[in-house]
Amino acid sequence: MPDVAALDLEPAFVNRVRDAGAGLSCSEFHDSAAFIMDDQLKAETCAVLVGASLVDPLPLLTSLGRQDRDMPVVVLRKSHDLRDLKTRLRFAPGIGRQIRIWDEAEFDDIIPMIHAFATRKSTQAALSRGLAAAARQPSIGKADYELDEVLSNAPIGIAVLNPQGEILAINRSSESLLGWSRSRVRDRKLAERFNAEQRLVMEEMIAACLKGDAISGPHRFELRHVVRGEPMIVQVSAGRIGEIGAVSGCAVYLDDITDLAEAQNEVEAARARLEDKVAARTRAMSAIKARLEQRGAELERSNDELKQAKAELEQLTVRDGLTGLYNRRYLDLRLSEESSRMQRMNSPMAVLMIDIDHFKAYNDTLGHVEGDVCLTQVAQVISAACRRSGEFAARYGGEAFSGVLPGSTADEALVAAQRIIEQLAELDIPHPTASHVTVSIGIESATGPGMPAPGELIRRADKALYASKQAGRNRATVYSAG
Repeated sequence: MPDVAALDLEPAFVNRVRDAGAGLSCSEFHDSAAFIMDDQLKAETCAVLVGASLVDPLPLLTSLGRQDRDMPVVVLRKSHDLRDLKTRLRFAPGIGRQIRIWDEAEFDDIIPMIHAFATRKSTQAALSRGLAAAARQPSIGKADYELDEVLSNAPIGIAVLNPQGEILAINRSSESLLGWSRSRVRDRKLAERFNAEQRLVMEEMIAACLKGDAISGPHRFELRHVVRGEPMIVQVSAGRIGEIGAVSGCAVYLDDITDLAEAQNEVEAARARLEDKVAARTRAMSAIKARLEQRGAELERSNDELKQAKAELEQLTVRDGLTGLYNRRYLDLRLSEESSRMQRMNSPMAVLMIDIDHFKAYNDTLGHVEGDVCLTQVAQVISAACRRSGEFAARYGGEAFSGVLPGSTADEALVAAQRIIEQLAELDIPHPTASHVTVSIGIESATGPGMPAPGELIRRADKALYASKQAGRNRATVYSAG
């Protein structure tokens, strides 16, 4: 049995190869150059194991690849070195296709593969011996050529061809696959067993093998069993074996992979079913996601509508339904808040109390509908006079209104009151008992910590309002304690 050459391999790994059994031996080398130069040793080696202790195996692998591209080489590396070496090998010149890179932790899985290499090399050697023996015999009459025992008992079919592509011998497994007797195959063409389309592929593969060209394959052919009549899948490959004169012989390997093909088909079918299930699940999830997004959008719209309805409801609770000004409830709340704020800031605040002059006469003469129109027009003028941030107007009740002017002194509030009186004069709303609709205004202004309570502010502004009415109406009066 040919050796396994161990280059820079740790002793523990060498012993595990030797202990694997099946007659496999392992020769340990620490001088890689000596191994490569020893042609005799290389000829007896079925595989090379390169250990992880070799810092840079690339020069060694390049040299091996140049000398024998068909020799299987297994390189052991630490797990963190795998990717780097694979990347470097991809671009290295002269590297053989038989190089395999394994993690040291997977060493136990390598042993069966090494056995397969050894078996294949011994089979090749047996074929070479058989081909050489057959070449020395005359090719007439029945074939009396006997295959090596290794070939005869091989689990796959093997057919040995001479340089003309004619069969020299087949093993026992080939008889079942081809339906031909070993004693009657001498000088036949192997391609005869296949249909026209398959025959072309077979002839090209055998011709390439005999010429030493690159061989395509392996190829899978569907054949029908000669005895049972059942279909079977046969995988066919070819390889050169020794030489007869100056021309290489050829061995064709036939492997019944029907069970494997069926298993692969089952795996593919299972994979397809799984992909269908995944696709269906993905579509279902996409539909659910779309529905959730739609539901989310609907909820968001509903939330916006609720917010809008809430805002409208809040406005209805603080607004006067006729004039659109704030109502008495809002006035009481905001006046208290602004009063506290101005006290903290030590700032002035003015309160206006406004009443439409002779409004009862207006209502009695023109009616309540016209009275409502008049109230709305006056409210717009009062609201327009509250210009600065924080200022607001409210309907106090009936024909009475109020204005709150945070930060305004009595003089500044008086200017705002005069603006209201002037705007009404310009508006010139007809009045049945006067030249036009006018208002009387009372003003109270206080500052900082000494500011009276909100109710007192209203009372004082209201007292100033009545002072304006007593003075002839259509005017503004600032509250005076005297």
